[in-house]
Amino acid sequence: MFNWTENQAGRGCEEVVSGLLAFFDIEAKQEELLAWSDSCCGQNKNFVVVCFWQYLVASRRFKCVEHKFPEVGHSFMDSDRDFALIEKNVRKVESVYSASDYRSIISKCKLKKPFVVQDISGIDEL
Repeated sequence: MFNWTENQAGRGCEEVVSGLLAFFDIEAKQEELLAWSDSCCGQNKNFVVVCFWQYLVASRRFKCVEHKFPEVGHSFMDSDRDFALIEKNVRKVESVYSASDYRSIISKCKLKKPFVVQDISGIDEL
């Protein structure tokens, strides 16, 4: 999981794609990619993301990329559960003073298979 503050980068499609590219540089071990995302036009349903999927295939990171969206009204995904868990744990903390405090809270949310949280400071694309 990549984490950044709004003074480092925004939350638009370019930042999402940059984070995905950095993730695939670390984790891509499959030949095919199946990506599920919500229907947020600003982040997931736009020309930049389509071009990014094409880039991943053209650069041979994946043979095939399939991008799916849940049926309208049935968009609950595993990531929603993860973010709810993070929000619940943040509420338990009296004060959060820095982004590193948030990263610490996030990394301690799950005991089994804890979140691996990385700051984007080392990522050139953002």
